[in-house]
Amino acid sequence: MKKKTVILISAAHLIFLGCGKKEIEVEIDNPDGKAKIGLSVGKEESKVSTTEYDLNKIPWDNLEFANGKARILGKKEPFTGTALTFHSDGSKASETPFVDGKMHGTKIEYLSSGSIGREIPYVNGRLHGKRIEFNSDGTKDKETTYEDGKRISHKKF
Repeated sequence: MKKKTVILISAAHLIFLGCGKKEIEVEIDNPDGKAKIGLSVGKEESKVSTTEYDLNKIPWDNLEFANGKARILGKKEPFTGTALTFHSDGSKASETPFVDGKMHGTKIEYLSSGSIGREIPYVNGRLHGKRIEFNSDGTKDKETTYEDGKRISHKKF
């Protein structure tokens, strides 16, 4: 199945280009999940800017949940990719991997300093593996082991 993504080009680029539109839709079909967007002007196609986007990473707020699965707002198919959250200062707060609409892989939560605060493993939407919490200096604080969503052991350092 082909993936299609729409990217809205910033208003600043459009004003610079003087095209008078508020947005331009660019459809991208790229199997590696990455895209480079460039704007150009004139017959010589002089490059104005190029930005690389990872099409498999989206803000958490762009997801909706139904029947135990995540999907991109307005879409029917389950989401596969990474959902991101951000601290109030704009720095990354978390990365949560999804496969077929379920959390699958290691969710990473970041402290406002940028260091890792927690690593939380999921398999098919359930906690599975070692959940590790870190102190602000990067040392381990807690380690909890889960199997198929059930807490098996807990250790404080």
